[in-house]
Amino acid sequence: MHKILADLHQDHINLATLLGLLEEQVHYLAEGDDANLWLILDIADYIERYSDYVHHPKEDRVYAVLAECTSENADTLTELLAQHHQLPNDTLTFQALIKGVLYDDAIVLRDGLVAKINEFIAAQKQHMNLEEGIIFPLIQKHLKPNHWNALENSLLNAEDPLFGAKVMERYEQLYAVVSEKMAA
Repeated sequence: MHKILADLHQDHINLATLLGLLEEQVHYLAEGDDANLWLILDIADYIERYSDYVHHPKEDRVYAVLAECTSENADTLTELLAQHHQLPNDTLTFQALIKGVLYDDAIVLRDGLVAKINEFIAAQKQHMNLEEGIIFPLIQKHLKPNHWNALENSLLNAEDPLFGAKVMERYEQLYAVVSEKMAA
């Protein structure tokens, strides 16, 4: 597996870890307990900052090269590219909802909040599953060294602010929670 694809796959593993934390928090809410809404907001912020504006554009470039190589699963590829345009809006809407609850700007019933968080998680998982299950194997199959070389020269390498070499101060609490979960 080429490093670019391996990095994209690792991003998915990292996002799955964060979605697991969201699932844990939504479980607390569904059971009538308190959830850590600040943690949920940090996760949403990370998804916006990294997944939506670094990871997805990188995938878009790889997908464009894939589309030049094959028309296999073109409908799925088109769907994923459309999701890459929609997901940032969904993330911003999700962030606004959580901020509204945190700052008492919005009155949201617990069941409604649980449903919205679950919808957000489901959309993220569905998107990753399409990529991992259908598109990434096609990339492995069709992209050759010359494609990867061209991509290496055209992609910007942005450091992951949570899972990278240096954790952004904004994510130190989230990093501590993730590290604790991984150590358990």
